[in-house]
Amino acid sequence: MPQGKLDYRQLIEPALAHLRQTDRYTYVDEISEILIENLEFPDDDLLQLLPSGRQTVFYSQLQWALSYLEQDRLIESDGADAYRITAVGRQFTGADLERTVAGKEPLPQFFQSPGQPFETGMAEDGPESGVSNPHLAMAREFETIYQDLKSNVIKRIYDQSPAFFENLIIDLLLSMGYGDRRRDLVAHLGRSGDGGIDGAIKQDQLGLDVVYVQAKRYRPGLAVPVSAVRDFAGALEAHKANKGLFVTTSHFTKSGREFITAVSSRIVLIDGDRLSSLLIRNNVGVCVHDTYEIKRIDEDFFNNA
Repeated sequence: MPQGKLDYRQLIEPALAHLRQTDRYTYVDEISEILIENLEFPDDDLLQLLPSGRQTVFYSQLQWALSYLEQDRLIESDGADAYRITAVGRQFTGADLERTVAGKEPLPQFFQSPGQPFETGMAEDGPESGVSNPHLAMAREFETIYQDLKSNVIKRIYDQSPAFFENLIIDLLLSMGYGDRRRDLVAHLGRSGDGGIDGAIKQDQLGLDVVYVQAKRYRPGLAVPVSAVRDFAGALEAHKANKGLFVTTSHFTKSGREFITAVSSRIVLIDGDRLSSLLIRNNVGVCVHDTYEIKRIDEDFFNNA
């Protein structure tokens, strides 16, 4: 089983080993399936998503590994999303790969500057420079746009009134399917005497299952104090409720997150980072600006001709 945090260096050798077994172009999806089947990666590594929520970290790291191999001419691309090994790649020995993966030596042709360390240019999800693969370039640009949008969404929310924020959270929960998407099953509280509860969503028409909501529009960077989390837990107890959702535009303290693990009610904390992701995913407060389709050759169509 691979050790440590998953990164592309763990995938270079097995990816090249798989491509050695055939002379045909092999799509990244197929390579990914083979590696997942043959290598015992922890489920957490295989399921973890990039911030965009559209691609796994595993798949992203595999693309970086293949890109490095292509840059060094050990494999070649069909110009889309498929690769095959080259004559140079077939001559590259396991010992060569072991030194490369360990970071002791760079791949022989990839780095132009003598002595440049193997880790140079690495970002959280892969290298930031020297990549010619257009799919990786598009993915990186998409991630930049996505992160900018998340930041702007939170800024725009903070510029609105507290009442706007409370209604926004109700709109989000309805779009996610809570309350059977029926506004008549939503009670907008947020009045004095409601014990810090801003809203309640009935999960059924009789109101036997209710989720209570607290929305705090805090300035980004200003943490929600643990006292606010305690107050919300107390309000749930007063309503004899066992489900609560506390949402903020900022973030929660470590003590606040630890507190909810000790209370009987089930409380979910959603900070600004997760909130912005949910809003974008459910198209609340955002709209589609552009859509691009990336197509590739249908191998089954041509192979079955």
